[in-house]
Amino acid sequence: MTTFLVARHGQTDWNLERRWLGQTDRPLTAVGREQARELRTQLEAIPIDAAYASDLSRALNTARIAMTGRGVGVKPMRELRERFLGSWEGLLDSEIPVRFPEAYASWKSGVGFGAPDAEPFIALARRVEAVVRKIAADHASETVLLVAHAGPCRVLHAMATSLDYVAYRRSIPEPPHAVAVRYEMTDGKLRRAL
Repeated sequence: MTTFLVARHGQTDWNLERRWLGQTDRPLTAVGREQARELRTQLEAIPIDAAYASDLSRALNTARIAMTGRGVGVKPMRELRERFLGSWEGLLDSEIPVRFPEAYASWKSGVGFGAPDAEPFIALARRVEAVVRKIAADHASETVLLVAHAGPCRVLHAMATSLDYVAYRRSIPEPPHAVAVRYEMTDGKLRRAL
């Protein structure tokens, strides 16, 4: 069994501004760094054998702060990145329906996946599931910290609850910043641990 401690990165300026981040690399705010320190406190009594994070700085730095003083390095993984949002990246919530009315209406209805050049939801789910299974195989009987983004965290929630991520992604709550959720993977099956 592999134990995963999964957290979303700390706050960025674009989170505050309600801009669509996707794979745009934005740094943590002062609040985001404080959230990462709070994550370190949340995890301090738990032995952690390995740590992985998205290679985007907001996730990587959250993980590095959370692992401070442990002597365990954080391995950056491109596969843990947020979904690529294409031409919607950097836009405010309020700008998207004005600039992309048809694609936005399709996305709001649950049919479309956003910008025409965005990464499909199924592609996000497949890459996150594949890397989590690989990490579990590499760390059997160990505890692993994963720091990623809202999308990958939702994929893990779907895996653990046997939901079809693509069909039910809108019903999965957005994870808070820098709060760890515990999962366990046994024989290829992920479940949320209490």
